[in-house]
Amino acid sequence: MCLFSFNTYAQNLVIEGLLLEENSDYKIPYATLIDITTNKYGTTSQENGSFKLVLPNGSENNKIFISSLGYKDTTIVVSDILKTQRIYLSQENYELPDVVITSTKSKEVEIGDSQSSVAMLDNKTRGYQSSAGFSWGAYFKTKNKENGAHLKSFNIYIGNTGFPEAPLMLRLLEFTGEFEFSRSQPRSLFKDIHQKPIIIEASKSGWFQLDLSDLNIRIPENGIYCLLTPLDKGGKFSYETPQGLKYGASIGIYSDPKPGKNIYPVFQDKDRLSVVKRSHAPSPAVSIIINPSN
Repeated sequence: MCLFSFNTYAQNLVIEGLLLEENSDYKIPYATLIDITTNKYGTTSQENGSFKLVLPNGSENNKIFISSLGYKDTTIVVSDILKTQRIYLSQENYELPDVVITSTKSKEVEIGDSQSSVAMLDNKTRGYQSSAGFSWGAYFKTKNKENGAHLKSFNIYIGNTGFPEAPLMLRLLEFTGEFEFSRSQPRSLFKDIHQKPIIIEASKSGWFQLDLSDLNIRIPENGIYCLLTPLDKGGKFSYETPQGLKYGASIGIYSDPKPGKNIYPVFQDKDRLSVVKRSHAPSPAVSIIINPSN
């Protein structure tokens, strides 16, 4: 049975396939697949590793960038996908820091403010929207005393624009390169600090708290990056905006800029990420609660 197929109709090229772990039959869920030739089309793999990506006719030479937790980033040409019928990803070997558990009790610190209001316009949440498979999020700039702190929770304001109930995947990253605002950095310089998918499923618009206290995640030196990706569940979560077709849930922005003073927007550009100054884009309405190590 052929696990990949493609059909042309209505001037579309439809690619259906399966992601597998190299030298294994394990089917890889929640991977992101982005057409980086146009930077317009993307999707995510389902729980069973299957995916469906719709491109315009004539896209056989386009490049698809694939990223998944625990696996090396991979770029493959559409025509090669059609020939190989399956895509195999090789595992990424991470050197994760040792988890240090202490009995010292410290006062919790919140970066951001999960009690703050968000910006609204005509009863609709103002904020950030994305397309299926594309990622965006926030960089939390931490102080030296907060580095190594234990991450207790991640808080996010899910907007009423789009579909609040649509699932989002959260990836927690550290940056290993030389930091510079607004400079587009290769995804290879961002390392996952937790190796299992974290799925956010809110039932309605508003502040949503994700308890991460049992994961023993420590804040890396120079801060933490929180990347959010709408999981592709078919056309049910698509909606039109003046900026084009969007997908899934949206993230609000703070109505008062003060709570977001140490939170900076992160945007995906093809197979790269960049951190934007708050003077160029408002801070997303997210926050983290941490327990400093001392």
